[in-house]
Amino acid sequence: MKSIIPYPVSYLVSKLIFTIAFFRTPLKVYGRENIPKGSVVICSNHAHGNDPFYIVYSFPFWDKIRIMAKEEIRHMPVVGRLLDFLGIPIWVKRGQSDLGAMKLAMKTLKKGDLVLLPFLEKSVDGYTPGWGAYSEYAVVGDAGAYVEQGMGPGTREWNESYLAQTVIGPGDKTDPVGAAMIATFREVLSAIRRFGFRANESVLIFGAGPVGLCFTRFCKLLGMKTVITTDLSDAKVEEAGRMGADYALNSGNCDIEQEVRRLCPEGVDNVVDAVGINALLNQAMGLIKYNGKVCGYGISPKLGMELDWSRAPYNWNLHFVQWPSKKEEGEAHAQVMAWINVGVLDPMDFISHTFSFEQILDAFALVERREPGTKKIVITF
Repeated sequence: MKSIIPYPVSYLVSKLIFTIAFFRTPLKVYGRENIPKGSVVICSNHAHGNDPFYIVYSFPFWDKIRIMAKEEIRHMPVVGRLLDFLGIPIWVKRGQSDLGAMKLAMKTLKKGDLVLLPFLEKSVDGYTPGWGAYSEYAVVGDAGAYVEQGMGPGTREWNESYLAQTVIGPGDKTDPVGAAMIATFREVLSAIRRFGFRANESVLIFGAGPVGLCFTRFCKLLGMKTVITTDLSDAKVEEAGRMGADYALNSGNCDIEQEVRRLCPEGVDNVVDAVGINALLNQAMGLIKYNGKVCGYGISPKLGMELDWSRAPYNWNLHFVQWPSKKEEGEAHAQVMAWINVGVLDPMDFISHTFSFEQILDAFALVERREPGTKKIVITF
């Protein structure tokens, strides 16, 4: 049962009752500094009925402890009702496979699930976080279970990234290689939502790398009227056309401002820098229409610049999305998977090479060579 009162209150009230009832055997704690940080499973001796309480009260009240207790105690007139009210136990029916008790500890994940975005939240015992990159093992959090047990948003146990650690279901039309693109898809879609792009608007996208191609494809799927994508590479310009750009331009072979004004005489509603070159933000000022938006996506290598809006319309907007929140990314998952499952979005269109882990140095060498046609590179284990 989920407690109707916060855990710290349950802890302090129950500890007070316990102290009064068992004052002859006061609690003394040794070695508290050895308690590990993070989530743990405690397996202890159980020689006396009070043992679980001594364990709970050995921890500070901000470390939420749940006791797995036999179902029979729940039906005791006073003790059972009190424990239910405090929400401390997970009741277990002994002698049978109690799936109900296990579901309290695991709401949305099960063994064998293909989970997106696993990682280590912080350095633990010499292991350093790397957002799951090239990891043999990683950690995921069951968001449903955390919320169910009162450890959701606002508590010290919670991490927002749990909301983005979603499962690729058996009916989803992608494999682990293609699934490597889904985090990027969700980040770009959540950025589009944050920018406030709307159907029937126009957009100019600087850059036709994997991110720029995602913007191109998604803007068309979302019903934007005119999508213009630019790049310096003929191969990438061609790819932008295949992704649905209404106009794909090589900015090295034409005057972009002249071409955009020819296509959209009043300017475009939105300009996106999908490259991370600050100079493009200044260039965008002469391309947007009245009340238009200049949008910067991602983290630029240079975190400062002189912004010149002398050629901008009288009113305009500048909007940066350097890193979407994991809550927003998780909320974008359903739309991304719907596009994939109906066949209008193919992750493999954004992946150019796949290497085994033993070939990882070859993969990095390919990145360094910047060969035409190189998009996302996936390392398999």
